[in-house]
Amino acid sequence: MKKIFIVLLVLALLFIVTLYFVKIDTSQENSIMIEAEIIEIFEGPSYDILFRLRNNSNNYYINRGIESGLVVKDLNNDLLFTEVKIWYADHWIGSPYHITRLESDTVYYSEW
Repeated sequence: MKKIFIVLLVLALLFIVTLYFVKIDTSQENSIMIEAEIIEIFEGPSYDILFRLRNNSNNYYINRGIESGLVVKDLNNDLLFTEVKIWYADHWIGSPYHITRLESDTVYYSEW
């Protein structure tokens, strides 16, 4: 029983380490576009900016958006309860989804 526990623990740790070091392809060719209304914008861990969308249970984030010069208060003023286009990286990990481009009347963020 102890051996099984150790094997499962090692496998879980390997999985977590793999997730941490996996490079996400953020190219335009690997991005999926959705249109949705933003209902919440807030700062997350590691200077990320997180978004919640109406009628969508997934979470979306701009990786290190604060470090990129984006300001959560400004994004809230401009985009809260606004219909936007979000492109996110198509990746096997799933939610939260890495935003590669965010636009409304203007482009607020883009990795391409």
